[in-house]
Amino acid sequence: MCGIAAAIRLDRAPLPDLARTLGAMNDLQRHRGPDGEGVWMHPDRFVGLGHRRLAIVGLDAGRQPLTDERGRALVYNGEIYNEAELRAALGGSFRTATDTEVVLRAHAAWGPAALPRLRGMFGFVAWDEPAQALVCARDRYGIKPLYYAVANGVFYAASEIKAILPFLPSVETDPDGLREYVTFHCCIGSRTLFRGVHAVPAGHWLRVHDGSIQVEAYWTPGRVQPETATGTAATEADIRRVIDDAVAVHLRSDVRVGAYLSGGLDSTVVALSAARTQPRDFFAVTGRFDEGRAYDESEYAREVAAHAGIPLREVTIGPDDFVNEAERIVYHLDTPAAGPGAFPQFIVNRDAVDLGSVLLGGLGGDELFGGYARYLAAQPGAAGLAAAGDYTALARQADDAGGDPERRYFSTIDRSGALRDVLDPRIADEPAAYERFLGTFRAPGTPSFLERMLAFDAAVLLPALLHVEDRVAMAHGVESRPPLLDSHVADLAAALPPDWKVDGGLLKAGLRRAFADRLPPLTAGRRDKMGFPVPLEAWLQRPGAVRDFAMDVLTSQRARERGFIDNQAAAASLATGARFGRRAWALLSLELWQRAFHDRADELRRSVQARDAADEELRP
Repeated sequence: MCGIAAAIRLDRAPLPDLARTLGAMNDLQRHRGPDGEGVWMHPDRFVGLGHRRLAIVGLDAGRQPLTDERGRALVYNGEIYNEAELRAALGGSFRTATDTEVVLRAHAAWGPAALPRLRGMFGFVAWDEPAQALVCARDRYGIKPLYYAVANGVFYAASEIKAILPFLPSVETDPDGLREYVTFHCCIGSRTLFRGVHAVPAGHWLRVHDGSIQVEAYWTPGRVQPETATGTAATEADIRRVIDDAVAVHLRSDVRVGAYLSGGLDSTVVALSAARTQPRDFFAVTGRFDEGRAYDESEYAREVAAHAGIPLREVTIGPDDFVNEAERIVYHLDTPAAGPGAFPQFIVNRDAVDLGSVLLGGLGGDELFGGYARYLAAQPGAAGLAAAGDYTALARQADDAGGDPERRYFSTIDRSGALRDVLDPRIADEPAAYERFLGTFRAPGTPSFLERMLAFDAAVLLPALLHVEDRVAMAHGVESRPPLLDSHVADLAAALPPDWKVDGGLLKAGLRRAFADRLPPLTAGRRDKMGFPVPLEAWLQRPGAVRDFAMDVLTSQRARERGFIDNQAAAASLATGARFGRRAWALLSLELWQRAFHDRADELRRSVQARDAADEELRP
């Protein structure tokens, strides 16, 4: 894993501060690559690339930027698992044993047609000297991040937004991005919460050529045709075989590998499969709160670890962790994102990095195999489904939305109600958010309603979860890998018929059947889904450090002066937020985000000017 950066002047005039610019961008992403850095600059000094390295594979040979004999240069963040097959297809000799060189050679040989052939996770920026173009690309699901902006005639790209902000004329909130955040707790497509800063969308590539910027999709979730996978003839054995193969290739590493283990089905499937493939040195880590069973599923993680003989580290997370780390978490996230789950994930990575710097997880199983209760709740009359269990309230919420299936589903993912009373009415514009939702939800190629739900989640909500997983891991120099989002697994899942995903009231029916004989008894019988709940509401409702911290944040002079949100009203109602503290986290993270980036914009710019460019010239 790495942090990458690029700058190119659109009119191709020399950039006099190019070395300083790339060095500063590297510095702001140092946490992503503690093992080294590099800079490449074109002889004409109008374009350059920067790189921070976390050494996982090819510990000695993997330094970047990487160049070839034709003047091409590449910075790359990720792992490609089919490099042997790609080497064979490309032919010729290779200078290194790294997947970085495979990506560079594939781009040179095949251009954008190379992207669907890359099995793995990636974000990269390449200067193509023969074509005189800068190319950026991101993997299918957006596992690895990549952002860009144009300011004062210069195109900037980086793994994290913070590396771009010092070069913007001003740091401002995008009202449309904020509206989407309030509704979905994330932004859709290329939009971000920063005006003028864009994400390269998952499954897309971008080309800068002759001063213009072109963005195109090379892959879209849920559009795999049955003939490209096992299809409706799939058996449970096929699912198990494809997932086992995906986990095996994701174990590729020159450093120790472990797994996040919550005790839920997805992380259990991954951990059990990995332990069968790599029984030596494999480990697992789980997090828990000492606040009762509603916030602690460690008994399931213990059962799975004992069943497979996996050493397990348990991380107990407390209120002091929240107070001490909340500001740092939001800084590393770049934008507020996806509920309070980022907090415990950050602490688990912080306390597990000494065990190993690669961790496998179960992210993606819900979106591919049908694991969310909202897939039940969106069905008319779903409140009567016993299988919905604790989620019957969600089903009743959908029933209140009426009989239109699209409106019902929107109601299950719309988070704006919890914040509407403290928002500027222009932001709390539900019709505008609903139209934005429909524009993505009604995309062609998904014949059933369940498939449309799954495709929307994979295209919109999953990248937000991946955003969090990447940032909270990379903050500590940990590489997180989601084997269930392997392209082979995704293709198989997309081709499975709907009743292999949601069968009556049973979620992830096919996945459960495929691994039933491997699961220990307690885990095999689980039908609930906890999702790492955080006792933030409980901490806020009792006197103590968390409540004091939250009130200090929301009642500061600067907080009271913010636009878009009434923090004073928010503070007054903080203790009455929704269960598990989603409202409280949304309010706190918004304010901490503005503190970190809006209030410190001048400080970020000064850090660039203060950076010594002289020694940057000497770096390879």
